Amino acid sequence: MIKNIYKSLGLNDKNQFQNYLNNNNLKFEEVYKKLEIESVWNQMIYQRFKKKIFIDEDELKKKISNNKKEIETFLLSEIVVSIENKNEINKKYNELIENINTFGFKESVLKFSVSNSKNNSGSLGWINKNNLSKIIQNELDKIKIGEITKPVLISSGILILKLENKKFIESEQDLDLELQKLIDYEMNNQLNNFSTIYYNKIKKNFL
Repeated sequence: MIKNIYKSLGLNDKNQFQNYLNNNNLKFEEVYKKLEIESVWNQMIYQRFKKKIFIDEDELKKKISNNKKEIETFLLSEIVVSIENKNEINKKYNELIENINTFGFKESVLKFSVSNSKNNSGSLGWINKNNLSKIIQNELDKIKIGEITKPVLISSGILILKLENKKFIESEQDLDLELQKLIDYEMNNQLNNFSTIYYNKIKKNFL
């Protein structure tokens, strides 16, 4: 996980990564411990909720088959921030934007994001526009390459997307590969939701 992070930042080894963190007022030991805890937490969440995950493959196949011959695809990165209630949206978003402007998007992913994509600096790779929700499509249509969306409210908190690039491609695609991408995307979303709900339940009981 550490290697994936520093490779995605264009760094060659652990020493360069440690220097990089020091320059951004972060400690390697704290980052390592955070990833270690989250890794164990994610394993526990998967074991606890894997039987509750429901993925409608027929619906996903229908989505793929409805794609146009020439489709728009986005190269996206994300930050998912947990919030206590809707009143926190603007406060969290402003705090996040301030951090992005100061330290950069990838650094902010490492500090704020609760999504598994954090281990790849928030990168989601190339995603077919038609496979995104209408709300997210609308937000992405409002911004240019290199810009960041307004916060999108999701069950696990707020989602902020960065549009890294976009292009149109012919829809001659590997249906099995596209289906697996959608399944992985949907599974991660559901696990993130279960994780947030369970965490808030534990926190409430503890308090």
